[in-house]
Amino acid sequence: GYRSPRWKEMAGIPDDLPDIWPPPNTSELETFWRERIHPDDWDAVNEHRRAYWREDISVTPREFRLKNKAGEFRWVVERLNVTRNEKREVIGIL
Repeated sequence: GYRSPRWKEMAGIPDDLPDIWPPPNTSELETFWRERIHPDDWDAVNEHRRAYWREDISVTPREFRLKNKAGEFRWVVERLNVTRNEKREVIGIL
């Protein structure tokens, strides 16, 4: 999905990559996050996201450390809003 210039800056994404990078549902996506989420936060962030996808939780505010372009970790708050169809399948993410 679309990545705002501010989000790209916070996540350390080079300016020359397209706004829709990394491509969803690829191995590149996991690599992208592994390189940016602090190793001590990785397991908790992944479990939180899996619970959200399974619908075990309905709200996603989650704090974790994210590496910026300068290579420094900064605390961020992630909030996901997932849209589901009648079968409860995910059809969109904000």
